[in-house]
Amino acid sequence: MATTVISTFTLGLDLDNDSLMVDVLDEGIGLGPRDDSPGLGFGLPIIANVTDAYALVPTDDGGTRVSMRFDFAG
Repeated sequence: MATTVISTFTLGLDLDNDSLMVDVLDEGIGLGPRDDSPGLGFGLPIIANVTDAYALVPTDDGGTRVSMRFDFAG
C-alpha cells in the first residue's frame, strides 16, 4: 500500500551585495532518525558542500527551517 504525504513549504530569498540567503520552511514532521536509512542521505551533505553557511532549525509547528548562505566571489 502506497502512502502519499503532502506538505506545504515556504521559500524565502534575500539578496545583498555580498551574498544570497535562501530559507526553506516546511510544515512537515521535522527531522529525525529513520529506521530505514543507514545515514544522512544525500541532501544534507550536498547542502554542506555547496553553501558557505547553513543552519537547520525546528519550527514551533513541528516543521523545519533550512537557512543557507551563498557568498559571492569578490
